[in-house]
Amino acid sequence: MSVSNRKKKYIQAHYPRRSVKELAKALNLSPDQVEQVLQELRLKPEKAIVGVETGKSASQLKLGLSLGIIIFLAFLVYLPALSAGFIADDHSLILKNPLVIGKDPIWKSFTSEYWSITGRKSSFYRPLTTLSYWLDYKFYQEKSIGFHLTNILLHIFCSGLVFLCIYQWCGNYFLALITGLSFALHPAHTQSVSWISGRTDVLATFFMLTSFYFYLFSKIKTSSGRFLILSALFFFFSLLSKELAIVFPILIILLDLAQERKVKLLIRKHIKFYLSFFVVICFYLLLRYLVLGEIEAGRNNWLNWYPGQKLDVSRVATIFKVYCYYLKTLLYPINLCFESKLSPSSLWLDPKLLSSLVIILLVIFFSGFAWFRLPYLGTGLSWFFVSLLPVSQIIALPDLTMEHFLYLPSIGFSVALAVIVENAHQFLSKKFAPSKFLAPFLLGIIMIFYSGLTWQRNFIYHNELRLWADVSLKAPERKHGEKRIARSFYEKGDKRTALKHFRRAIIADARDYEAYFYVGKILAELGETQKAVEHYQTALNINPHFSPALLNLAELYLDLILCDDAKKLYQLMKADAPPDFAQRLNQKCPR
Repeated sequence: MSVSNRKKKYIQAHYPRRSVKELAKALNLSPDQVEQVLQELRLKPEKAIVGVETGKSASQLKLGLSLGIIIFLAFLVYLPALSAGFIADDHSLILKNPLVIGKDPIWKSFTSEYWSITGRKSSFYRPLTTLSYWLDYKFYQEKSIGFHLTNILLHIFCSGLVFLCIYQWCGNYFLALITGLSFALHPAHTQSVSWISGRTDVLATFFMLTSFYFYLFSKIKTSSGRFLILSALFFFFSLLSKELAIVFPILIILLDLAQERKVKLLIRKHIKFYLSFFVVICFYLLLRYLVLGEIEAGRNNWLNWYPGQKLDVSRVATIFKVYCYYLKTLLYPINLCFESKLSPSSLWLDPKLLSSLVIILLVIFFSGFAWFRLPYLGTGLSWFFVSLLPVSQIIALPDLTMEHFLYLPSIGFSVALAVIVENAHQFLSKKFAPSKFLAPFLLGIIMIFYSGLTWQRNFIYHNELRLWADVSLKAPERKHGEKRIARSFYEKGDKRTALKHFRRAIIADARDYEAYFYVGKILAELGETQKAVEHYQTALNINPHFSPALLNLAELYLDLILCDDAKKLYQLMKADAPPDFAQRLNQKCPR
């Protein structure tokens, strides 16, 4: 009986890491048939049985050198991030977080919601991420370089684990090397690595990859129980770092399916592993329910994306736009932006929606086809789709798209890229020998391209001004970009420039009461009292309960001795008024 091409490719990919007997058992072949295939492939069967020491040492040396190159390049491209400061959410989650700076005991992070310290409800439960900030603060206090160093080290560990896990999984050195390099250097990861608060994805992925590494060992080592417990433990750690880790068992099954094609045999062989992950998920969901009072996140976020907060059936179609946006970002990582450049669809006949729908359906169809001809390519594409599920707006999130959501899915993309490059190299080598260097050359160009973009993108995260100027340029529809720029100038004391940007924010959104408030505040500080009063009044017409505007306007009325107006505002803001305001009011406006 002849051996199929699929089985031959499987033997080539897994030999000599797996012995002739193991390959024969996995593929339902006789050892003689496997040895015959090895001879056809010009491989020596006796190496797998005897295990020549020099061959092992050479292999270990090659793996060590490759791992060193990945680590060095991953560190090199993120060197500029060490000079970055605290930006955006870093202030709330770290510098103003009583759990991190030591005002409250750190154990409370295990009994509270992630954003609870800001008064904002997000349904996120991430105690290990908060714990990592606490550890950094213990060592570095408010020195941002230490926090950024931790992010870079975590990314280096993830890049090394990607290389080792892929090699341990498929035994294909070339495939593992390309995957590791692509993952380490891809510019879409800058938001996760260069932004301190982007650590959630890096930390969760680090624990997932560690879990996967122990999982692989648990299947081939005699003391599998110990490795299985370690795998389950690190999976639990990943869940406590970010919720998206809940898809990890599905990813494990996909990776196993790429090698064990029969589902029944797969379940029978690995049922104890899958059950251990299921138990961990149940325990995590129970813990989440006890702390937050709910299991799922983002129940009401869908409504925030649609006019009038009305739920529209076409929100389902927006998921295809989200997938297409992320695929484009990985394929063509140009003009990356800190905030989403995507808007939701309200019509099925939206041209952008229809094009996204066609593209994603074609990729899904190609992925299914690849499972039969190139299983590793199908696995990589499937990893991309499955790992994006939690952030695809199936379960709604406040942010429609964010680049740091791509950290885990990019592993699947990197595997798919590696398979395409490897097969192109093999095809060109057979057709025309001199062209065998074309694929490695193009791969080198891609890696240099990635490295340059990553290096350059790091500088955007150096300070608030650079970050929000970039957002304002690339995503003008995100109207608060101008407002963030204005606040940066205001905090630096440049009031005139801040005033100009706040006015731009008002032009972008005439209902932005915060922008009117800040314009009024700056005008009052510049001595233009009447104009300040007008802007405060406009802010309160939009939001009558905006206490900062109520307070500042009342203070202005008091300075102008407009007693009746000051008293009216005092009655509205009594609970929020400063303790001495009533006394000053009585002094300037006696009854």
